[in-house]
Amino acid sequence: METDVSTLAKQTFGILVVDDERTLRFTLKEGLSEEGYRVETAADCAEALEKLERDEFHLALLDQKLPDGRPSRRRRRAATSTWPSRSSWTT
Repeated sequence: METDVSTLAKQTFGILVVDDERTLRFTLKEGLSEEGYRVETAADCAEALEKLERDEFHLALLDQKLPDGRPSRRRRRAATSTWPSRSSWTT
């Protein structure tokens, strides 16, 4: 029974992988999906923001040097409005 709960938790845990390198996106998606996670990918910030507006993710893995890495402040704020504030994050 514990395995079933763990599997269900992973399937509902959404991960967004954002990277302009197709091979890296594919590799991360395949590996994380094989572990049972729900994974979506985006090739750039614009695509990532569109996915953030349509779906809920618990984790985003981001390339630090995306070519379009500076989306508009308004779109970024709208996409992340449901995220908890940094003051509520734990380390």
